[in-house]
Amino acid sequence: MKERGIITEKLVEYMCFKSHYESAASKEDIPTNEFMERVPPEIVLELFVFSLPPRCAES
Repeated sequence: MKERGIITEKLVEYMCFKSHYESAASKEDIPTNEFMERVPPEIVLELFVFSLPPRCAES
């Protein structure tokens, strides 16, 4: 399964963002808008679908 480079890049960027703010004292300290501004609207659905767990093959 080939994935578009931008999708992989944004997933890695999100993982870095999450790791950086994991120890934030409260959710108010996390600048979620900053991250969302870096995600182009045309790839949001694709990112969501890619983040879902894979389905098991039906027998």
